[in-house]
Amino acid sequence: TWVSLRARLRALAKEGMPMGLVTHEMSFAYEVSDLVAYLEGGKVIEIGSAKDLLTHPRDERTRKFLSRTLPSAGIPPLEVPK
Repeated sequence: TWVSLRARLRALAKEGMPMGLVTHEMSFAYEVSDLVAYLEGGKVIEIGSAKDLLTHPRDERTRKFLSRTLPSAGIPPLEVPK
């Protein structure tokens, strides 16, 4: 199940296992990822540390996507650049 797979991936991440993961579950990405990329239309729009990209996105498209997904993911609110 997805629950047991997430638990195993979480354990591997804590052990320092390198891995690539594609997900729309931003809370899980925030928890286990060092590096996160936002893709749109098959192109990388923005890439950065999980904490930075998910809480301080620079690109408007990334901010728009995250504004729809973060509130339900339990991730701190976005800091919108001035």
